[in-house]
Amino acid sequence: MLIVALSGWPDAAEGATRAVQEIIRQLPATKFASLDAEEFFDFSRQRPIVSTAPDGNRRIAWQQNSFYYWRAADHGHAGSRDILIHTGAEPQTKWRTYAEAVVQLALECRAELLLVVGALLAQTPHTRPTKVAGSASRLNLGPGLEHIRFHPPNYEGPSSMTSVLMEALGKRGIPQVSLWGHCPHYVQVAYNPAVSHALLREMQSLLPKKLNLARLGREAEEFSVGLARALDGQKDLAAYVKRLEEEYDAETRRSQPSTDQPAEQADPAALVRDLEEFLRQQRKQSPGDSGEAKA
Repeated sequence: MLIVALSGWPDAAEGATRAVQEIIRQLPATKFASLDAEEFFDFSRQRPIVSTAPDGNRRIAWQQNSFYYWRAADHGHAGSRDILIHTGAEPQTKWRTYAEAVVQLALECRAELLLVVGALLAQTPHTRPTKVAGSASRLNLGPGLEHIRFHPPNYEGPSSMTSVLMEALGKRGIPQVSLWGHCPHYVQVAYNPAVSHALLREMQSLLPKKLNLARLGREAEEFSVGLARALDGQKDLAAYVKRLEEEYDAETRRSQPSTDQPAEQADPAALVRDLEEFLRQQRKQSPGDSGEAKA
């Protein structure tokens, strides 16, 4: 199984890459290769990091898009696959060349399944359980995964490197699964552990080794408590969140267990415009209330 998570556009609030880093830590997985950043990044945008080493020398660390592996103990058991993991930043140039390099490695390692992990900005309330939407290229994903039943993706629009990889591997006959965690678009934070936790819970049924999610669960709970405290008293935002809650609850009541994949990434600008328009309407309705939400 090849697991891929790339930071940047398909990784809102670092939900996906942090989840995959947790898998690497817990297995543990061993780094065995990386792609030369020179070919795929504009260093004026993805700048290398300079630091001082313990010996006093100055060193520059370049972008690392790395590959890791973990060997399953029991290959005789159905679904007990070895795991390859590819993570790093979404490349900025030569996407088809990049995809072909990943595909060739996957073929050499006899990968039988691609699992893409992503996170997107969505109109979802922080006061409800984090949604994870999934899709798959086909219903039958192979031995040991008969219990996984995801529908084909239905998203159309701007795409990410992960979609390019899915198409390239699909042409080689390798099935794909994608899981996307939903981040509240009005919560502007560098990292949302609730999204990583929700993604890992969903991934448990796909992994041959169970993970311990207790620590991450506590981080997610602490994050939610702190977020509720930070947003307390912001009346305009509270009204907006209440509307999102109503939509969330109505959708939950309507839906059967569904795996249609939503948009791989919502347009952040459009989401912000929606929130700003809602707040403008609220202020017009309540001219005496000068409180303004800080989203």
